[in-house]
Amino acid sequence: MMSPPRARFLPGDGSGESVREHLVAVTERLLAEHGLEGLTTRRIAEAANVAHGLLYNHFANKDDLILASLAARASTLVAEFEKACPRPGGGSLEGNLAAFAAALLKLQRALLPLLASMIGKRELLRRFLAELHSAEIGGPDRILRTLDDYLAAERQFGRVSGAGESHLVGILLFAITQLHALATYVREPDATPAKAARQLRPFVSFLAASLTTADANSPT
Repeated sequence: MMSPPRARFLPGDGSGESVREHLVAVTERLLAEHGLEGLTTRRIAEAANVAHGLLYNHFANKDDLILASLAARASTLVAEFEKACPRPGGGSLEGNLAAFAAALLKLQRALLPLLASMIGKRELLRRFLAELHSAEIGGPDRILRTLDDYLAAERQFGRVSGAGESHLVGILLFAITQLHALATYVREPDATPAKAARQLRPFVSFLAASLTTADANSPT
């Protein structure tokens, strides 16, 4: 007995997505859930509920679809980072920096497996890094600008010194979370986000103290 034909995704079915957008969204979800390893066009087509050949009506090849989906995934992660960032003037400075560190760590831990899976796929990695640094996603510059804007606002509230070290603090926070994400990826891949964030607390405390004590001995 023949099985009934599988339903196909149809644009205009109320989802508001085009076929291309649907394919990118499904591939982005698969990347978030399983990473790049073992991701085939047939698996994407099955998850998207479309005929395998339909992918090539909208993308020249698998890499083009993967690249569009990687860019969408990176954009989602950066947006989630910004949403998780604390607002200036509320809470404690150290607590807010800890929240920044946790948000940065989550971002780094999500991006790292994607980057690692592209080792050996030099052209795809090159294209992805170019997308990551594009104006649309913003790359590290957008992350550091978010930190700079937060610390500049805290200076206006009088909670951060005006000594000018705040940009360096943002760079250090970005770098330490990147290194910690790499270390846990290699040595402790099953570490929970809460545990990984707790391991950064001494460093966060040091940075918070550097921002509030730099002008302590300055004449008033």
